[in-house]
Amino acid sequence: MKKLVLSITSLFVLTCTWAQSTETKETLLNGVNLSQTGFMLASTVGAANWDGANVGLWTNRAGVVFADKFSLGGFYSFSVNDFVPDSETTSSTYMDFRWVGGFLEYTLKAGKKAHLTFPVLVGGAELELDQESGSRNQFGEANFLMVEPAVLLELNLLSNLRFHIGGGYRIVGDFSYRNLGPTDLSGFTAQAGIKLGIFN
Repeated sequence: MKKLVLSITSLFVLTCTWAQSTETKETLLNGVNLSQTGFMLASTVGAANWDGANVGLWTNRAGVVFADKFSLGGFYSFSVNDFVPDSETTSSTYMDFRWVGGFLEYTLKAGKKAHLTFPVLVGGAELELDQESGSRNQFGEANFLMVEPAVLLELNLLSNLRFHIGGGYRIVGDFSYRNLGPTDLSGFTAQAGIKLGIFN
């Protein structure tokens, strides 16, 4: 009886070992070589026109780079100037803007000196009207979803430093604040910036 149990156990172990050695396991990260994983930091300045007001935007991104093709991470964006939309009727006020969320970016032929890259930013935005006298949040604020895909021409300045220039298009979720709505903020942005990182 002991020999039979030992024989069955041995056969079971050998079968499991053979199955594991011949079977290819599928994983979520199949094909990702961790030696080709890097990171990036990007800082971009942008310009837009919102309801007749010229708005300067600053966006900082940080993320992980996979095989110098795909980047994934987070961002924070804000208006660098206080702006007053044409439709605003209250005197001595200004607006400011903030936006935070995540991004996905695909880079085409990153080894070339000049190449294209396609970031898409998705996150929650906030628009707020303040008094010039310094009292904040007197008029409340608007919170909404915003998506911005972009097409950028990227130049390899150094092996770990890149310059990019191009444009994006903001798609703004539904909101109503003061006299502003989604159509007042939706539209094109011009942008330029630098990207620093270890890409391979």
